[in-house]
Amino acid sequence: MKKLIAIIIVLFCINSCQKNTDSNHLTLNYEETFKAKTQLTEWLYNKKTNDTVNNNFIDSLIKILSNSEIHSTSINKFEYVFYVPLELNNNLNGLSFIYNKRLNLIETCFIAVINPESDRLSSYSTSPLEILSTFYNQRNITFNGSISAYDISRKFLWEIKLRDGQNVYTKKITKENQSLSGNIKSNSINTNDTKALSCTAFYLVTYWSDGSVTRQYIGGFCDNCELLGVLTPTGKMEIKSLCGEGGGGGGGGSSSPVDKTKDVKNILKDECLKALVNTLLNSTIENKITQILNNTFGQSSTVTLYFQEDYTIPIEASTQPYVIQGTNDITKIITRINPSKFDENASKEYKTVVIMHEVIHAFLDMNPSMLKNLTQHAFMLNNYVDILSTTLQDFFPSMTTDQANSLALYGLGKDVTNSAAFDEALKKYGFDRNGGTTDYSNLAMQYRFGSLGQLCGTKRGV
Repeated sequence: MKKLIAIIIVLFCINSCQKNTDSNHLTLNYEETFKAKTQLTEWLYNKKTNDTVNNNFIDSLIKILSNSEIHSTSINKFEYVFYVPLELNNNLNGLSFIYNKRLNLIETCFIAVINPESDRLSSYSTSPLEILSTFYNQRNITFNGSISAYDISRKFLWEIKLRDGQNVYTKKITKENQSLSGNIKSNSINTNDTKALSCTAFYLVTYWSDGSVTRQYIGGFCDNCELLGVLTPTGKMEIKSLCGEGGGGGGGGSSSPVDKTKDVKNILKDECLKALVNTLLNSTIENKITQILNNTFGQSSTVTLYFQEDYTIPIEASTQPYVIQGTNDITKIITRINPSKFDENASKEYKTVVIMHEVIHAFLDMNPSMLKNLTQHAFMLNNYVDILSTTLQDFFPSMTTDQANSLALYGLGKDVTNSAAFDEALKKYGFDRNGGTTDYSNLAMQYRFGSLGQLCGTKRGV
């Protein structure tokens, strides 16, 4: 007999902030639950609008949500896991999401498939909601089986296998850039000229708990195509090409386009800071900072970069990645900004360089292998001072190079500014640390306290 595989389809968000270890779960009242349901409905409608290929599937989720009673449990003081039963081919399936009560926000969401190891569903008395809650909190996990995650367009993101509360493995699709060269053809005639081709190879990689890694090659392209694992109606993963040329493999028909929706959420409330972040996000200027926002995060369906306020941090801004428990897989990055730590006359230029500095931190969090044993600030000193400087001048054309260089250097931490390498950089840029007009911090301080630059608002020191 074929083994009965229980598939639970859920839509949920990974958020690995500090978890509440209290055994007592919090609940939401009717009004709060209604707000959460409304937020999810709006979120799904936005996804439906931006994804014409999968809008029928998303529409079916909206209809089920509107006709269902939803249940929730807390994972910490402000975040709640919700569960809505779905009418699929088994008796354990549901739509799930995480709602942030404090922000009234649905965070990055995706589809998951949960497969218990047991061949009988009745042997699992734990509800899907309890499985998800214990999974997020990483405590009292009794579920044995796998959880596979897909985005709202049903594209594969990762799979985790659990047994006796331990992570057995994590799977995800990775891609590697490769360079090939070949003769250029013109009108089907070979020439002696060669052309370097930029190719991408795709692998299904399994990271085992003992530290070993296995890789399965699943395809590759030498153009702008993508290769995706797609969730089928039967709950299986199918590899599909996005080349738009028909391609091989079953299923036929057209394939889904790559989701171009930016995975950057600006939920700042401070009008000046929010506008400056939006300027970077919506700019048509091509530079390294806008490329990071549009490519590293804009093309990613697995990692969301958040800009949000946090009045508890003791500095102007801080960036922190969050990973899946037991892995190095980042699920989101949060840049926290404390508006109260800026001087009331701080200029747009100063606040912009603080934001760009944090964007680089987020980029390096996504690409730690670039550091080669350097701290992030040391790496920035070697590679990003000129980038920050020229980017500032892109957005503020009247700024001089010395002013831009001063702002770019000023944000580096004491782990760098007290080093010999920093002294060498000061010589390169024509600065010193003598406290006078040629001190590297002199011009930056004027932007920080508003004697130089454009104001955010009307305040100016009297």
